[in-house]
Amino acid sequence: MDIYKRLVISGTVECPLDKQGRILIPAELRAKVNINKTISVNGVGNNFEIWDKKRWDEYEKHHRSNFQVLKKNLAQLGIKAL
Repeated sequence: MDIYKRLVISGTVECPLDKQGRILIPAELRAKVNINKTISVNGVGNNFEIWDKKRWDEYEKHHRSNFQVLKKNLAQLGIKAL
């Protein structure tokens, strides 16, 4: 687990706000995770994720098609899904 966290966190950089309060994601980070012009910001618990919009749409479509299976698997673990 420490190796995983170290590899993921080591790629982080500080992204200061510009004068209008926007975050500028450095080009090397955008390239590393294939973020192009349009993004999707998604809330995940206490965090948020920034995705390339096209990649997010593909991810969501794929997993939404399997949503009932995911719900069933969670129910088998005693977790009630929405």
